[in-house]
Amino acid sequence: MKISIIVPMYNVEMYIQRCLTSIISNNGFIENCELIIVNDGTKDDSEIIAQKVIEGLPNAQIIVQENRGLSAARNAGLSRAKGEYIWFIDSDDWIELNAIRILLKYIDKKCDVIQFGYNNVFSNGQKERVFRTPVTASGGKILTNMSWPMGAPFSLYKKEFLNNHNLLFYKGIYHEDNDFTPRVLALAKEVIIINEPIYNYFKGNPNSILSTPNIKKCHDLILVSKRKLKFIHSISDIKIKDALLNLAASELNTSIRNIARHQYPQKQKEEYLKEIDNKYIRNFFHCSKIKYVIMALCLTISVRSYIKLLRLL
Repeated sequence: MKISIIVPMYNVEMYIQRCLTSIISNNGFIENCELIIVNDGTKDDSEIIAQKVIEGLPNAQIIVQENRGLSAARNAGLSRAKGEYIWFIDSDDWIELNAIRILLKYIDKKCDVIQFGYNNVFSNGQKERVFRTPVTASGGKILTNMSWPMGAPFSLYKKEFLNNHNLLFYKGIYHEDNDFTPRVLALAKEVIIINEPIYNYFKGNPNSILSTPNIKKCHDLILVSKRKLKFIHSISDIKIKDALLNLAASELNTSIRNIARHQYPQKQKEEYLKEIDNKYIRNFFHCSKIKYVIMALCLTISVRSYIKLLRLL
């Protein structure tokens, strides 16, 4: 088995048929792939639709579990996967008809990760094509160049590599890809990037995880940032450490900007502010990007004043 395709599914009855049909219609799917759909406690007819789409396919299955979130669903699929490589596909997205054939050309090179181009697709049908610059390099070099997409579905992962480094998705949080992808790149010895946009990333789902304001998303960005700071200690390469530190600072910056942008209840804001203490902030005085050093300086003086300044700006 070459590729295990894992599709988490939760309340996506409007999109799941398009997603699954695009996979099983791919030339090369039957001979080279398995499809693992993870029903993460969906409350609509997603599973009924999925069952009809995969009916009669010996290489497709549905795992049913209580709702535990996207990370847990991906991890559940990974635990069942038998393929040499893993592809996580989101259930409101779909792939191009030649996607699997294109990927099969590169799998025999035995690299840790294969990245590819993608299309941002909007609700009006408009496509924004995102091409990648073809290259073969270490994940660390790609990480330090900061020229990669964060989303996990934009890559194919060698299962042995994920298992050897115990690379799983952190459960119960938003922004799980911000946590997962930089770790993958920091540890990957070889990454192949191909330029074809073979994945369609749908940006028109109003129920998408990232489409609505939620203060938990702000908390989780801080959590991901702090996890990155701990992970840095396991890395010896100075350039990779620097890239990870800048990413951790970027996540703090994004989190604070979201707090400034939206009106959350005062009690929730107070709980949030407790997470941004001086010990955490001081890490970012060592950033190579001056904007994050300035951010850290402002936060050291007053986190509240910095949020007010962002709101005014």
